[in-house]
Amino acid sequence: METEKYYDCCGKNVCKGRFYSLCMSGNNDKCSFCNAEVDVTDEVKVAKLTTRVEANDSSSTYLLAHNYYHGLKGLQQDRVMAIQLFTKAADLGFSKAHSHLGNVYLEGRDMKKAKFHWEAAAMAGCEVARHNLGNRDKFWKFGSSDKALDNSCIRWTILCHA
Repeated sequence: METEKYYDCCGKNVCKGRFYSLCMSGNNDKCSFCNAEVDVTDEVKVAKLTTRVEANDSSSTYLLAHNYYHGLKGLQQDRVMAIQLFTKAADLGFSKAHSHLGNVYLEGRDMKKAKFHWEAAAMAGCEVARHNLGNRDKFWKFGSSDKALDNSCIRWTILCHA
């Protein structure tokens, strides 16, 4: 569950509480940072994200990767492009990108790479990565790697869709 809202126009994040407050006051049609119109088409949003990605903005890079990975905002699903962008966001220091890469490598059953990315994310303070590492260790102690992979996927799905 996301706790913040990303503004495509200027690349800023606000907590959901502040965004809720803006909605309740009727001031949610413009960005509270740069005063740009919020309700724009997906094409415009992707163009703004791409511009920010070219400027090496880590959160924009992560969000564009997320959109490619899941085929959102009118983009064709392209997991290869998504992994490249997640890697770039991780290299730029965005901990959620490391966490997501850990999940990507978990799906491919490459636990060495998954653990590397989860550890990097956890050291940067990502709670989901800490959870995934704890789950992995819990089940590996009992020698059931398939069970650990399956349970981590199930718990990750529950966390993402809660």
